[in-house]
Amino acid sequence: MRRVIVVGSACLFLAMGFVFACSSDDPAGGGQETADSAAPTPDSSKPAADSSTPTPDAGVDSSKVPDADAAPPAFTPALLGSRVVLWLEADSFKSIDGGALWPDKSGTGNDAFQDAAARAPALIDAAADGAINGHGVVHFAGNEYLRIVDGTTLQWAASDFAFFVVMRHVNGPSAAPPYAIVYSKWTDTDPEYPGFFMWASYPGSTGYVTRLAASQAIQSDGGLNDGVMRLVGTRRNGKAYELRVSGKQVDLQPDSSIADPDAFNAAGLPAFIGGREAAIQQLQGDIAEIIAVKGTLTDPEQTRLEGYFKTKYGL
Repeated sequence: MRRVIVVGSACLFLAMGFVFACSSDDPAGGGQETADSAAPTPDSSKPAADSSTPTPDAGVDSSKVPDADAAPPAFTPALLGSRVVLWLEADSFKSIDGGALWPDKSGTGNDAFQDAAARAPALIDAAADGAINGHGVVHFAGNEYLRIVDGTTLQWAASDFAFFVVMRHVNGPSAAPPYAIVYSKWTDTDPEYPGFFMWASYPGSTGYVTRLAASQAIQSDGGLNDGVMRLVGTRRNGKAYELRVSGKQVDLQPDSSIADPDAFNAAGLPAFIGGREAAIQQLQGDIAEIIAVKGTLTDPEQTRLEGYFKTKYGL
């Protein structure tokens, strides 16, 4: 028995279990699909016309495409490159047989050391009372100092330079003498004593003083011999020479040309930290970190360097 079903001009033949379909020739598409009519399978290799997700380019490694919203890398003094000529972190300080060694991280080999145990400062480590924001400090009790052997990287007369230190001091104004060496490298040619100095509690002040020669001194206000950790820095850019405390300029000398470059460099003579061999001008306080730059430190770089110290030590 054979049946023929006609819907519009579409035809469906069912005979002996086989199904034959005839499509409609009605341009209006008036025919209806039967329930068992299969929809065409889409080509999965092509995106749909209305797809909002673009097909990745197989030739691009998406893991290497920079994220426009990503934060820039955190600043570190290493980003200043070879201009960093001295970098001392207290966390690296170590007592050694008969003295102490403070390794220089700058790569220039300007390690600070002391060969005599009686004149060696000590480390207050990161977990002890007196540490600062989880970092150790090198402690000077008034009889200690460190020496750095001279090298061309510590001779700054022909260049701009900058020097920053995170420290605190308690030298009183009545000490004899009251001022204490933070860093010094000079030639003993009285009365000028040319060479870069930084002192804490300079005579007439209980703050900080820095100078290139006797006639080129700049200083902060007093009252900073209170044992509070601060960032103290100086920078020579062009001819201007400034002193900065806690990220702010506190004094400026517009013309700081080096009158005697050879004497200023003190070639062949060591640099000192925290005091000197003669057991005068001795620091009573703590140093957490020192960074010295030979060359121009731009304003944006100085801002980022100061931000590095403030963040690291919670200043």
